[in-house]
Amino acid sequence: MSKKVSIIIPVFKNIHFLKKSLSSAVNQTYKNTEIIIVNDGNKKDDKEEIYKIKNNFKKKIIVINLKKNQGVSNALNEGIKKSTGNYLSWLSHDDYFHLKKIEMQVDYLEKNCAKICSCDFVEINKIGNFKIDRILDDKYFDDQVLSIILNDSLHGCSLLIDKECFSDFSFNKKYKHIQDYDIWYRMSEKYQFIHLKKKLLFSNKHISQSSYIKKDESITEKLKFYEDLINEKLLFYNFNRFTYVIKFIYRSILIYKSPTLAIAVLKKFLFYNFYNYFRLYIKRS
Repeated sequence: MSKKVSIIIPVFKNIHFLKKSLSSAVNQTYKNTEIIIVNDGNKKDDKEEIYKIKNNFKKKIIVINLKKNQGVSNALNEGIKKSTGNYLSWLSHDDYFHLKKIEMQVDYLEKNCAKICSCDFVEINKIGNFKIDRILDDKYFDDQVLSIILNDSLHGCSLLIDKECFSDFSFNKKYKHIQDYDIWYRMSEKYQFIHLKKKLLFSNKHISQSSYIKKDESITEKLKFYEDLINEKLLFYNFNRFTYVIKFIYRSILIYKSPTLAIAVLKKFLFYNFYNYFRLYIKRS
């Protein structure tokens, strides 16, 4: 018998996106799925609209009603607690899946005996009215901790994750914008990630998103997150791919407006190389 997959859809405001998102989950070619909508403290009218949309589908859909909005981290944690699947997938209610996403990722995970599978995705920018294919390179997870910390290219909804991974980890409710990167980097120290080179997620960027409305808050949170990781995690890390460092320096200066962060990661890279050369020199002496 095929393993069950739980698809968790947190919903707060912008309910008009939900129909397409929910349809992509319901109509997956992989049929052993459980769909859980987490109504994250919406007002009465929006709550009623969620049920109206849900009732258009014949498949059983679970709805968890939270009295108060406490953010996506809390909503995901509540959905995970109630889930009964062997695998978990998160779907933002303003994004949608390729109809073969779950089938292809389950198959790929089981063939590779791995726990976490990502995929490529298409970013649909409704603000600028254009699309971008977000393609990860073939060696993205060769050094997965370093890659996840420095590359900033994963999309939380692109992942399919063995539920076992959540026995040790949960989303940190203190984060409002980077809760996914926080948990991915922690999981990456214990579990193997693999990447399926298929575009199986369609991600919308629009002016109603919190990451757009609260852009400055989002950048500040991410900046602090990266500063802590670089100082605590990258002291003796093996910087095999200098391109990761270059990309991170570029983003630090242009996006995060932080030359300090750029210098910090460059120092770690230079120190690591100096340390290795010094060890080699001592060994040969």
